[in-house]
Amino acid sequence: MPVQDRVCECGHKFRGTNFKCSRCRAGWRTCKHCEREFHGHGRVCGSCAASQKRTCDNCGKSFKGVNRKCKPCRKTKRNCSDCGREIVSDMLKCSTCQAIERECTDCRDIFIGKDLKCWQCRKIERDCWGCGETFVGATNYCDVCRDSDRNCTDCGVAFTGKRSRCNRCQIEDRECDGCGRGFRSAGNRRCSACRAKDRACPECNRIFRATRSICPGCEATDKVCVDCHSPFWGRDRRCGPCNWQRTPAEIRTNRSRAYYQARRARLLGTDSSDRVTEAEYASIRADGQCVYCGRLTTDGDVDHIRPLTLGGRHEVTNLVLACIHCNRSKTNSLLIRWRPDRVEHACRISEKVRAEYERQLVESAVGP
Repeated sequence: MPVQDRVCECGHKFRGTNFKCSRCRAGWRTCKHCEREFHGHGRVCGSCAASQKRTCDNCGKSFKGVNRKCKPCRKTKRNCSDCGREIVSDMLKCSTCQAIERECTDCRDIFIGKDLKCWQCRKIERDCWGCGETFVGATNYCDVCRDSDRNCTDCGVAFTGKRSRCNRCQIEDRECDGCGRGFRSAGNRRCSACRAKDRACPECNRIFRATRSICPGCEATDKVCVDCHSPFWGRDRRCGPCNWQRTPAEIRTNRSRAYYQARRARLLGTDSSDRVTEAEYASIRADGQCVYCGRLTTDGDVDHIRPLTLGGRHEVTNLVLACIHCNRSKTNSLLIRWRPDRVEHACRISEKVRAEYERQLVESAVGP
């Protein structure tokens, strides 16, 4: 029977030689090798089929799996068939679109994922395909073998991990499925506030609220930095100075200035309803043009339209980009007490400056 596009009884479109799609043909069966029950449409379970050694048709390397090509050769740049985001994978959908809310076939708990069983039920004792050591987990490789030095497929930066992209390239703007608030994450569908819950640390029995199973105090241990080989106390693989050096210069600048401005606002005791994040500082500085004189600047700073010393608030609505000359010239002056030509230019291109200028005019009873 020729391979062609078909429509299953359930309405799902697929390409193959059968009259039903793989989901409708799947059922509970007994593997002929390990005699373990599994859910599928073949005679062998996925673990037994994946444990067979094969030779890649493309690169000739030996690997274990059920495909004719190894995973690196199957990975290509493509667009997700659901959300259209560009991914590097051997799947048609990105991992976010593959994960849906489902019921575990073993414990019947509701979880979000792309497997039939939850993470806890998939953890069994198995032999690592890399080193052969016995471990308890849900993957075919142990944590030691999965952690390797590699280059990010997007930015090319060298990192140590289990995925093809570094953490910075995986982070993107998302909307929380729980509260609907926007947040940035690498793969979570809910923000940290929605994922956090009260739990007891298995090490010290202390009750804490977080997304991790172990409290921060028990997670931190004596470690040796993988870069400078100096001993430190913490949870990361690198010490604080080495992590700071690996951070891109632009991110370091935004983070330092955000911390400095927030500290200055705290010392002055100003009223601030919102905390200005590093991403908001980066978006303000990304304009590259001074709001007061229109000059292009690469080393400009974020300026408070109404100075903190005169009752200004440390929030996004009171922050604009200013070059060094305008920032030093304005210092802690109000707009109505500073250069009229610069203020006029800023009012034309910035709604925030115009609103603050009109507010100061009303306060001083000068009139427009």
